[in-house]
Amino acid sequence: MKRDLENFGVLITGGGTGIGKACAAEMYSHGALVTICGRTEENLKQSVQEIVENHQDGGVIQYVTCDVTDEEQVLETVLAADEFGEGLDGVVANAGGGGAIVPYHMQTAEEFSRVLNLNVLGTMLCIKHAVPILRKSDKASFVGMSSIASHLTHLWFERILQRKLVLKRSFEMQLMSMGQQIYDSMRFALVLLRLRSWRAFPETVRYFPAI
Repeated sequence: MKRDLENFGVLITGGGTGIGKACAAEMYSHGALVTICGRTEENLKQSVQEIVENHQDGGVIQYVTCDVTDEEQVLETVLAADEFGEGLDGVVANAGGGGAIVPYHMQTAEEFSRVLNLNVLGTMLCIKHAVPILRKSDKASFVGMSSIASHLTHLWFERILQRKLVLKRSFEMQLMSMGQQIYDSMRFALVLLRLRSWRAFPETVRYFPAI
Protein backbone atom coordinates (compact mmCIF):
# COMPACT_ATOMS: atom_id res chain seq x y z
CA MET A 1 0.00 0.00 0.00
CA LYS A 2 1.37 3.38 -1.00
CA ARG A 3 1.94 5.60 2.02
CA ASP A 4 1.43 9.34 1.86
CA LEU A 5 5.00 10.37 2.63
CA GLU A 6 5.61 12.57 -0.39
CA ASN A 7 7.76 15.52 0.72
CA PHE A 8 7.60 14.35 4.35
CA GLY A 9 10.73 15.67 6.05
CA VAL A 10 12.10 13.10 8.49
CA LEU A 11 15.21 12.62 10.62
CA ILE A 12 16.26 9.08 11.53
CA THR A 13 18.97 8.64 14.15
CA GLY A 14 21.09 5.52 14.01
CA GLY A 15 20.20 5.35 10.32
CA GLY A 16 23.39 3.77 9.06
CA THR A 17 22.54 0.17 9.98
CA GLY A 18 19.79 -2.19 11.01
CA ILE A 19 16.32 -0.92 11.89
CA GLY A 20 17.22 2.71 11.25
CA LYS A 21 18.51 1.92 7.77
CA ALA A 22 15.37 -0.12 7.00
CA CYS A 23 13.16 2.76 8.14
CA ALA A 24 15.10 5.16 5.94
CA ALA A 25 14.78 2.89 2.91
CA GLU A 26 11.05 2.43 3.40
CA MET A 27 10.30 6.10 3.87
CA TYR A 28 12.60 7.12 1.01
CA SER A 29 10.81 4.67 -1.30
CA HIS A 30 7.55 6.50 -0.58
CA GLY A 31 8.90 9.93 -1.44
CA ALA A 32 10.07 11.21 1.94
CA LEU A 33 12.87 13.74 2.37
CA VAL A 34 15.12 11.66 4.59
CA THR A 35 18.05 12.67 6.77
CA ILE A 36 19.89 9.82 8.47
CA CYS A 37 22.52 10.34 11.13
CA GLY A 38 24.95 8.26 13.12
CA ARG A 39 28.49 8.21 14.44
CA THR A 40 30.13 6.17 11.67
CA GLU A 41 30.37 8.07 8.39
CA GLU A 42 31.32 4.98 6.39
CA ASN A 43 28.08 3.22 7.36
CA LEU A 44 26.04 6.31 6.55
CA LYS A 45 27.62 6.76 3.12
CA GLN A 46 27.08 3.12 2.25
CA SER A 47 23.47 3.19 3.42
CA VAL A 48 22.62 6.27 1.35
CA GLN A 49 24.22 4.70 -1.72
CA GLU A 50 22.37 1.40 -1.29
CA ILE A 51 19.03 3.06 -0.63
CA VAL A 52 19.27 5.27 -3.71
CA GLU A 53 20.38 2.36 -5.91
CA ASN A 54 17.55 0.10 -4.72
CA HIS A 55 14.77 2.70 -4.99
CA GLN A 56 15.17 4.65 -8.21
CA ASP A 57 11.86 6.51 -7.87
CA GLY A 58 12.21 7.52 -4.23
CA GLY A 59 12.46 10.86 -2.51
CA VAL A 60 15.76 12.40 -1.51
CA ILE A 61 18.19 11.42 1.21
CA GLN A 62 21.25 12.85 2.95
CA TYR A 63 23.40 11.84 5.88
CA VAL A 64 24.88 13.80 8.79
CA THR A 65 27.45 12.43 11.22
CA CYS A 66 26.17 12.88 14.75
CA ASP A 67 26.66 11.51 18.24
CA VAL A 68 23.23 11.79 19.87
CA THR A 69 24.81 12.21 23.30
CA ASP A 70 26.40 15.49 22.15
CA GLU A 71 23.81 18.27 22.42
CA GLU A 72 25.50 20.63 19.97
CA GLN A 73 25.70 17.90 17.34
CA VAL A 74 22.05 16.97 17.87
CA LEU A 75 20.94 20.58 17.42
CA GLU A 76 23.00 20.95 14.25
CA THR A 77 21.58 17.71 12.87
CA VAL A 78 17.97 18.66 13.61
CA LEU A 79 18.48 22.02 11.89
CA ALA A 80 20.13 20.31 8.91
CA ALA A 81 17.17 17.94 8.58
CA ASP A 82 14.73 20.83 8.87
CA GLU A 83 16.48 22.71 6.08
CA PHE A 84 16.91 19.64 3.86
CA GLY A 85 13.27 18.60 4.19
CA GLU A 86 11.97 22.15 3.82
CA GLY A 87 10.48 21.61 7.24
CA LEU A 88 10.67 18.77 9.74
CA ASP A 89 7.60 16.54 9.96
CA GLY A 90 8.95 13.49 11.72
CA VAL A 91 11.75 12.08 13.84
CA VAL A 92 12.61 8.42 14.38
CA ALA A 93 14.80 8.30 17.50
CA ASN A 94 16.33 4.95 16.72
CA ALA A 95 19.92 5.34 17.97
CA GLY A 96 20.59 3.17 20.98
CA GLY A 97 22.14 -0.02 22.24
CA GLY A 98 22.39 -2.31 25.21
CA GLY A 99 26.08 -3.00 25.61
CA ALA A 100 27.30 -6.24 27.13
CA ILE A 101 24.56 -8.41 28.63
CA VAL A 102 26.01 -9.19 32.04
CA PRO A 103 24.83 -9.32 35.68
CA TYR A 104 25.35 -6.36 38.00
CA HIS A 105 28.53 -7.67 39.60
CA MET A 106 30.22 -7.72 36.17
CA GLN A 107 29.10 -4.24 35.10
CA THR A 108 31.12 -1.06 35.39
CA ALA A 109 29.81 2.40 36.21
CA GLU A 110 31.35 3.74 33.01
CA GLU A 111 29.60 1.20 30.78
CA PHE A 112 26.29 1.57 32.61
CA SER A 113 26.47 5.36 32.17
CA ARG A 114 27.42 5.03 28.50
CA VAL A 115 24.35 2.93 27.73
CA LEU A 116 22.11 5.19 29.80
CA ASN A 117 23.38 8.30 28.00
CA LEU A 118 23.03 6.72 24.58
CA ASN A 119 19.47 5.59 25.11
CA VAL A 120 17.93 8.11 27.48
CA LEU A 121 19.97 11.30 27.11
CA GLY A 122 20.24 10.80 23.35
CA THR A 123 16.48 10.48 22.96
CA MET A 124 15.82 13.40 25.30
CA LEU A 125 18.11 15.67 23.28
CA CYS A 126 16.27 14.71 20.09
CA ILE A 127 12.97 15.55 21.77
CA LYS A 128 14.32 18.82 23.14
CA HIS A 129 15.55 20.18 19.83
CA ALA A 130 13.06 18.60 17.42
CA VAL A 131 9.76 19.36 19.15
CA PRO A 132 9.87 23.17 18.72
CA ILE A 133 10.22 22.55 14.97
CA LEU A 134 7.78 19.62 14.80
CA ARG A 135 5.07 21.75 16.39
CA LYS A 136 5.02 23.81 13.19
CA SER A 137 3.92 20.78 11.15
CA ASP A 138 0.30 19.62 10.91
CA LYS A 139 1.48 16.02 10.36
CA ALA A 140 4.18 15.83 13.02
CA SER A 141 5.29 12.50 14.43
CA PHE A 142 8.03 11.50 16.88
CA VAL A 143 8.76 7.78 17.11
CA GLY A 144 11.04 6.49 19.85
CA MET A 145 12.52 3.07 19.12
CA SER A 146 13.01 0.89 22.14
CA SER A 147 13.28 -2.74 23.16
CA ILE A 148 10.64 -5.01 24.64
CA ALA A 149 13.02 -4.95 27.61
CA SER A 150 11.67 -1.47 28.38
CA HIS A 151 8.26 -3.02 29.00
CA LEU A 152 9.07 -6.55 30.14
CA THR A 153 11.72 -7.48 32.68
CA HIS A 154 14.61 -9.56 31.33
CA LEU A 155 17.49 -11.07 33.24
CA TRP A 156 20.70 -8.99 32.93
CA PHE A 157 19.02 -6.31 30.83
CA GLU A 158 19.09 -3.82 33.71
CA ARG A 159 20.59 -1.02 31.63
CA ILE A 160 17.75 -1.26 29.13
CA LEU A 161 14.80 -1.62 31.49
CA GLN A 162 12.34 1.29 31.47
CA ARG A 163 14.83 3.63 29.79
CA LYS A 164 12.70 4.99 26.93
CA LEU A 165 9.36 3.96 28.42
CA VAL A 166 9.78 6.60 31.13
CA LEU A 167 10.60 9.23 28.51
CA LYS A 168 7.57 8.19 26.47
CA ARG A 169 5.13 8.58 29.34
CA SER A 170 6.52 11.85 30.66
CA PHE A 171 6.72 13.32 27.15
CA GLU A 172 3.14 12.26 26.40
CA MET A 173 1.91 14.07 29.51
CA GLN A 174 3.78 17.23 28.54
CA LEU A 175 2.36 17.18 25.02
CA MET A 176 -1.17 16.54 26.23
CA SER A 177 -0.87 19.55 28.52
CA MET A 178 -0.11 21.55 25.36
CA GLY A 179 -2.96 19.94 23.44
CA GLN A 180 -0.71 17.88 21.17
CA GLN A 181 0.03 14.22 20.67
CA ILE A 182 2.96 13.49 18.38
CA TYR A 183 4.92 10.78 20.20
CA ASP A 184 4.77 7.03 19.81
CA SER A 185 7.08 4.28 20.99
CA MET A 186 7.85 1.16 18.98
CA ARG A 187 9.35 -1.76 20.86
CA PHE A 188 11.51 -4.36 19.14
CA ALA A 189 13.06 -7.52 20.44
CA LEU A 190 16.83 -7.85 20.60
CA VAL A 191 18.37 -7.41 17.15
CA LEU A 192 21.81 -9.01 16.94
CA LEU A 193 23.56 -7.00 14.25
CA ARG A 194 26.91 -7.96 15.72
CA LEU A 195 27.99 -10.32 18.44
CA ARG A 196 30.54 -7.93 19.90
CA SER A 197 29.20 -8.39 23.43
CA TRP A 198 29.86 -12.09 23.44
CA ARG A 199 33.23 -11.72 21.75
CA ALA A 200 34.34 -9.05 24.20
CA PHE A 201 32.97 -10.87 27.25
CA PRO A 202 33.15 -14.61 26.44
CA GLU A 203 32.64 -15.47 30.09
CA THR A 204 29.05 -14.19 29.86
CA VAL A 205 28.09 -16.97 27.46
CA ARG A 206 27.74 -19.37 30.35
CA TYR A 207 24.78 -17.31 31.56
CA PHE A 208 22.98 -18.10 28.29
CA PRO A 209 22.90 -21.90 27.94
CA ALA A 210 20.74 -21.65 24.80
CA ILE A 211 23.45 -19.77 22.86
